[in-house]
Amino acid sequence: MSEAGGREFGDEQLDRLVQAVKDVRHDVGTPLTAIMAEAELLLMDEDQLSAEHRRGVEAIGKMARRIRDVVAQLDGIGGED
Repeated sequence: MSEAGGREFGDEQLDRLVQAVKDVRHDVGTPLTAIMAEAELLLMDEDQLSAEHRRGVEAIGKMARRIRDVVAQLDGIGGED
């Protein structure tokens, strides 16, 4: 058992934490994948975008990749699905 904030975590609490991490990975990862795909599709047709809109879509893609990287760090906590 490990201590956090002076309290011990039992197996049940640890199981709930692991499940919560898995839920977050899924709940964030699924729509994030769609956002990244849509941004990539928009950039494939970038001649139809103004420079301002292109920069906006590029920023969306960049921020989505940052979120993806943060969510990927949860793999060590929640384990692989």
